[in-house]
Amino acid sequence: MATIPVSAFDVHFSTGDRVWMRRPEGQLTGGFVIGMKLGRAKERTAEFKQDDDGAFTANPETTTFLKHLAKLELALYFLSDDRSVHFAGVGTSDSMSFDGGDLDEEVIFARNYPGHVFQRRMFRGLEQRAQLLLQQSILRSERWLQSQAVRGASQGESSVNALYAEILKRISSLPLTSDLAGKPKIDALLKRMADLEIRSREFARYGLIPEFHGKDIVQVIKQAPKTHVEIIMTVVTPYVESVERKLDAMENLQKRVDTLVSLLNSFYSGKALSYDVHVGFALSTTDGRRLQPEMLSSGERHLLLLFCNTVQALDKPSIFVIDEPEISLNIKWQRRLLSALLQCSEEQPVQYFLASHSLELLAQYRNNAIRLVSEQEVKDGTPKNA
Repeated sequence: MATIPVSAFDVHFSTGDRVWMRRPEGQLTGGFVIGMKLGRAKERTAEFKQDDDGAFTANPETTTFLKHLAKLELALYFLSDDRSVHFAGVGTSDSMSFDGGDLDEEVIFARNYPGHVFQRRMFRGLEQRAQLLLQQSILRSERWLQSQAVRGASQGESSVNALYAEILKRISSLPLTSDLAGKPKIDALLKRMADLEIRSREFARYGLIPEFHGKDIVQVIKQAPKTHVEIIMTVVTPYVESVERKLDAMENLQKRVDTLVSLLNSFYSGKALSYDVHVGFALSTTDGRRLQPEMLSSGERHLLLLFCNTVQALDKPSIFVIDEPEISLNIKWQRRLLSALLQCSEEQPVQYFLASHSLELLAQYRNNAIRLVSEQEVKDGTPKNA
């Protein structure tokens, strides 16, 4: 923010909340004042001053302000034209994992550390720098997906004690002279198991859960004496329900991973991306040879970096700003990029802002495009190419 030449901006949310920034008249860089008006709370402002070395030092005013600003529960992501990533308001540490090594070439404003700004830069060659940024983006997305998988598994997991307790409860509720289990009831359970077997394959494909194999159980049910089927069903049903709960808890993550992998592979030719929650992302040629990310073309690397960062922005309401998303992309890919981003964030509260010179990107979304003109053109009232 300190180095971006802007005198003022305002952000108005559909909720009625407002956040703004102002600089002294005639000043485009350096320190600034940020204000906010959230709901019925009183208006707040804070001045962010630069030290002589250009850094911002936290003080009680800025710390308090950032804590109140965090109540928006909004994540901000900025992918700059040099492909470095800037993000803020990411919430809990597992939403965007990082360590000291991940901070190279990145600036982080983290809600985990209110009032602090972290900056660490290392001067590298352009190619080495590009590879480092891609590695960081892949690593962050892998950690984030793993954390989501752990969270989903814990939500859908039943303890062994709870599972056996449910089984015993159902067996004890059976009458001593139970009627034979009706065929519709048996068929319904068998269908549930067949559906689970098919459904679980899409989850097992990414290592989210082991594939469900119900054929042996189905065979036992079919071969069991009719007088035993009711008890067998009473034992099996809680197990089937526990597997269904696991799949339900993992479903959003599975869809997200599947969309990410499918979209990237729809761009790639002669190679494919795969994912396993235990090992992360992997690239290979169509004949099975492993590829390293740096072996991709510049356009392929750009897409991988872009979508790895995008997938993490889907966890909470987010604003994702991308500067020149068309960099290194051929005309065909430029035409497809925005629809792919929207497909990746389908039904998620993500707002994209793109700064682009590409007519191919803008052609399909002219109604959503705003042309930027120079201050002089505004004063003259004669914007070029208006």
